Amino acid sequence: MHPSRRRLLGSAALTGGFAAVLAAAGSSRAETPAAPTDPVDRPVPGADAAHGTTWSPEEFGAVGDGRTDDTGALQAAVDAVRDAGSGTVELREGAVYLVSSVDIQHGLTLEGHGARILRPPHHPQGVRTLTTQHRPARTAEQHASAIVLRDLTVDGAIHEQGAFRDYEQEQSSLIFLNGQRDGPYRQVVRISGVTVQNSVSDGIHLWTATDATITDLRGVDCFRGGLTITGGDNRVRVDGYRGSGEFTGAHIDIELDTLSNGRFHGDFEIRDAIVEDGPHTRPTDIECGDGGRAVLENCAFRSGFTMMGLNGTIRVTDCELHGKDGDEGLVPRVVHRGDDVVFTRCDFRAHGTRVGTPRSEILAGVRIQQTYSFDAAALFNPRKVVFDRCTFSPAPAEGTNDGGEPVVGVWVAGSRPSDGQVVVRGCSFGQGLDHAVDLTLGGHLVLEGTNRIDSRIGFRVGSLPPGDSRHRIEENGSLTPGEHTVEMWQRGG
Repeated sequence: MHPSRRRLLGSAALTGGFAAVLAAAGSSRAETPAAPTDPVDRPVPGADAAHGTTWSPEEFGAVGDGRTDDTGALQAAVDAVRDAGSGTVELREGAVYLVSSVDIQHGLTLEGHGARILRPPHHPQGVRTLTTQHRPARTAEQHASAIVLRDLTVDGAIHEQGAFRDYEQEQSSLIFLNGQRDGPYRQVVRISGVTVQNSVSDGIHLWTATDATITDLRGVDCFRGGLTITGGDNRVRVDGYRGSGEFTGAHIDIELDTLSNGRFHGDFEIRDAIVEDGPHTRPTDIECGDGGRAVLENCAFRSGFTMMGLNGTIRVTDCELHGKDGDEGLVPRVVHRGDDVVFTRCDFRAHGTRVGTPRSEILAGVRIQQTYSFDAAALFNPRKVVFDRCTFSPAPAEGTNDGGEPVVGVWVAGSRPSDGQVVVRGCSFGQGLDHAVDLTLGGHLVLEGTNRIDSRIGFRVGSLPPGDSRHRIEENGSLTPGEHTVEMWQRGG
């Protein structure tokens, strides 16, 4: 059984063991099972000039009734494209193709016309439905020839696959795409109008050295994520994603677990993505390392989030970000190691029921988990987490806070000012929050511009005896209290 990497992070980040956990998590996963021998080339009916460059699985015997095994027929159609150098496989509108695993490659356009590819029941672990793992681009010509997946649904039949919630089937992706892990050639992919659903693993898994352009992707009940990126050296553009589901949900998961071409570097732009909350939906996870870049615009992550600047830069603009008490005890957080993480005009909401047994964690719109930088020079040029014109408010909750932990806008969980700065600039903290900012565990807080405070208490900081170095607070702007604020500064604890 492989423990969830998020479970490991939940405990290790607080103790400074993040780097060790990252290494352990990367080594605990065999991302690519042993590749079987590529099918022997065979004569393909109609693969000549008279046929053109379009094939259908029906030409090779596919039935498309959802009961007959169409794996061989779809593979034969894809192989016809490979033998021709490039071409299109057209699926039949309304058809349901029962498919175990098909190797796809550069130069293929899979035109779905709304058809569905369905995974058979009791499928073996580690077998992907559509995969490039055996056929990554290996030449400059292949590198330049994209894989196109368009207007289709891939269904993992999650209720017929057996146990999966302890990661028993974590390598059973519906669509798996990778380039050369240690070579110059990349996999170029264009995906549009695709739905991935009911997966015991990922919907779409991008591993290494892949250039992907994804538009109008929908994920429904994909256990490890509707869109998962785990390898290094990927360049991904997403324009339109909807993740939802009542059984497992379908979050976005970017975990830099695997080196590619010697680096974890990635470049990601995600726009107009919405991950809806559900009873079992896990938080969206965005990591950016080794000089990489992540840009998120006009997104809504309603099931919680984790963003980690691991010597990479993250920019989040005009997004809705919800905190959540998850199944795995997670709280929303930013792990701050290296370059800056900047939130601009974002709406943060602290979730959690405030009735009943006391909680072991503060409920927060966001927790800043400041840790050591990989770069010792950062101690002399501290990096920043910036909140610029953001709003913080509690999600609707019933009852009172009797016996519960406080609900705060920003929880700074650092240990000393050298961990880096948290900049709050022109933000608004709404009614219903217990504290706007909680600094009881230490850190470096910089207040800029005019910040409006309508929480019960503005800022809660620990005791500051003479010579104490846990806290550093710079007030470079003004604070405007609201009618519900009874105390702007609370010290002690």
